[in-house]
Amino acid sequence: MWRRLKAWLESPQVFPRATAGGEADGQPRSAADYPSVFDQLSPDELHEDTEELTEEAIFEDLFQPQSRDHHFLGFYSEQGGRLAMERYGFFKLLRQKGFDPQLGVDLTDPQRHQLLFYDGARDPEHLLIKLEAGFRDLELAHGEKCRMLFIYWLMMQDPRRNFASDRPRLPDQRHPGLGLFLYFGHLLKLMTVRLHCDGLMNHPAHFHNAVLYGKVMHFVDPEVEGRFQALRRDLRGVDLAVATRAVDEGRVIDAAGRALRWEGSPQVMPITLQVLTWFDSPGYQETVARTREENRFEIVAAAGSGG
Repeated sequence: MWRRLKAWLESPQVFPRATAGGEADGQPRSAADYPSVFDQLSPDELHEDTEELTEEAIFEDLFQPQSRDHHFLGFYSEQGGRLAMERYGFFKLLRQKGFDPQLGVDLTDPQRHQLLFYDGARDPEHLLIKLEAGFRDLELAHGEKCRMLFIYWLMMQDPRRNFASDRPRLPDQRHPGLGLFLYFGHLLKLMTVRLHCDGLMNHPAHFHNAVLYGKVMHFVDPEVEGRFQALRRDLRGVDLAVATRAVDEGRVIDAAGRALRWEGSPQVMPITLQVLTWFDSPGYQETVARTREENRFEIVAAAGSGG
């Protein structure tokens, strides 16, 4: 059992190999080396917080005991998070792009913690990455209950750059991306393992979110997954921003002429065998294949566009 799980965690199909141009500095040369770093990092190192207490922290400890735990998702201290980013070489990747990476956490909402990466100054204008995450329970179709690491929001941006005229922005984007999604996604997978969750889950708010996460995730509902695969098939070749806008505007229709209505649905990257088993099951696979073949989609022109 563990052999199969270990093979899954290290599989390049889960997150493709992405070379980091590592040097002889003890840091990984590629994302495929992350599991070895994972084994070397101890939970105590990631949890430890030996930094000097601030007046604000002391006040919270005395008068707001409910916020006494200063650890991201109840596990990672800021100090431990910085250590992990150095060991995995993620800070190095940011420095190679000319950034001065700084890490912070915001635990104001106990159910929705924030992990924040900045370029030097810790202010919104220098924000590089914002991860909002928490825990959720998920019940699979056969009744098994699972604990998921849930991504409420993930933004990765280069605040120094603006969009080119030939590169339309995606919904909710303020700046172009960092080009580091594969690396960060691999770290999220290992975080899910570290926190003893059964999988990594999100509810994609837009079509493009589902496409990006769909490289490593599948919708839990096989009919939703089947329709999504049909949608990707039929919109292949259409710019992702253009396709997303068409979906949002109700200009994607099915074979009966009905407008597709995008709705959030659980999309999961399985980690443990009980979740893997669901996605590998004949019932799931057959329903996905049947639904995919039963659905056809196309983009129509906006009303009043003249064609």
